[in-house]
Amino acid sequence: TAAVELAGVLINQTTAQLQRTPGIDAYITDYGYLAMALTQVYTLTGNPEYIDSAEKVAREAVKRLATGDGAYYSTPKEDNGLYKRAIEEFDGPSPAGQHALGIAFARLYNITGRSEWKENADNLLAARVYIGSVAPAATSTLVRLASMRNEPFTFVVAGPGGVPKTDELLVETRRLTGPDMMVVAADQAAETGVTDWVELEGRMGLEESQLLICREGSCLLPAFNLEEILVRLKQIGQGR
Repeated sequence: TAAVELAGVLINQTTAQLQRTPGIDAYITDYGYLAMALTQVYTLTGNPEYIDSAEKVAREAVKRLATGDGAYYSTPKEDNGLYKRAIEEFDGPSPAGQHALGIAFARLYNITGRSEWKENADNLLAARVYIGSVAPAATSTLVRLASMRNEPFTFVVAGPGGVPKTDELLVETRRLTGPDMMVVAADQAAETGVTDWVELEGRMGLEESQLLICREGSCLLPAFNLEEILVRLKQIGQGR
């Protein structure tokens, strides 16, 4: 599948671990950016395979790079070419790798509701809070992550898949929301066998196309058209 092919570009088929290039293990930036990319592609396509791949990448990052206190090393312990394992402290023109991974954790939690992603995101914030407080301009991705954790909204578009009204709601929701607002296509997920995402409970197989803005299992009243979507967005402080 496309998701597997995208993630598989960097996967060593012998060790089943991510690689930067053949023979060189992946760094935190590889894990963080790839997990972020996969979650973003999911919200634009509705294909749950991208989330499956993102979770595999994120779990491998935790397994190979976690410091034990919530933060992440830049390189795996198997890399013997470095005197000391570094920790990337600050964002540059692009997010620090561990901060990008934190964004992926928060997105995965908003999409799936799995507690492991909430815990990983919150532990990273706790480990990095001092750096963020003394150098906020150099850690803007942490501020972004904190905002996501304070407002963990998920946009669930429910209703028959392939129906013009459902497709229209998906298009409008994706157009009106920012990159960290995760849009879940309920029936598309159900068609591929997804049944355990928290925000999908009771929202699959609905006969009428609708958007529900949910936060950790609780949702606002559904929106059935563009005007109602705009009203709901203003209710959560996201109106344009």
